[in-house]
Amino acid sequence: MLRILNDAIDEKAEDKIPIGSKEADAVLKLTAAIRNLELETSIADKVEVATAFIDFVRKDNLDMSKQIANLFDAFLKQFI
Repeated sequence: MLRILNDAIDEKAEDKIPIGSKEADAVLKLTAAIRNLELETSIADKVEVATAFIDFVRKDNLDMSKQIANLFDAFLKQFI
């Protein structure tokens, strides 16, 4: 959608036609939505990272991995 809108804006720019407020607003909203999608992580992503990290720590220190697992559990419950 953003590419289509940008192409339309580019065509207007070639003809020296300014874009309207609706087009500018649409670009801002689409850009913000894309940025949010890139930055947000799902609970599944968080669990996957937590599990991998706990497994990594477990190889060297079982007790520490248990403590980290408890902390990650508390951390993840914030998002449910």
